[in-house]
Amino acid sequence: MGTSPSATARLNRAVLFIRLDRLDDAAKLLESLPPTATVELLLASVYRDQHRWSESDSLYTQALEQSMPRVTADPKARDACLTAIEGLAFNARASRRPADAERVLQLGLVAIPTEAAHFHFQLGKHYADGGLAERSTAHLQTATNLDPERFQASASKILRQLRNSTPACLAPMTNITVDTK
Repeated sequence: MGTSPSATARLNRAVLFIRLDRLDDAAKLLESLPPTATVELLLASVYRDQHRWSESDSLYTQALEQSMPRVTADPKARDACLTAIEGLAFNARASRRPADAERVLQLGLVAIPTEAAHFHFQLGKHYADGGLAERSTAHLQTATNLDPERFQASASKILRQLRNSTPACLAPMTNITVDTK
């Protein structure tokens, strides 16, 4: 009998299964691996894609709890934290729990202050999707003010859509330029 494949080889095989959209096979392989941040985040993503919200949330939450204390000192922990927060927000929106999505995006503002512009933008999109134009506008303006190069065009597009759908609800904005193209 030959030796069993190494954990790295099995992880690479699981990634290949994910790319081939063979999620059941990927989940089985990932479930058999020792729990590391990478394995847990991949498995959470597989469960997310299988609409196994509770199992995915559990793994994302575990990764978040493990990475959050090290977020300022360790770039890998910061990335894991960012992935976990985005995964939890996605799961909440997809399973019709908008308050949970809002809560986790607000947590992102506190947990990863270096990504404040990103989380303000995500909150702006979240509120726009929920029809909350004033909240959306405030967060989109903040995202644009914090990182205009990254968020100006996308924020302008969302604001145009909000203006077209709720023109009387939006007060004039002076801090953000809306592209009318």
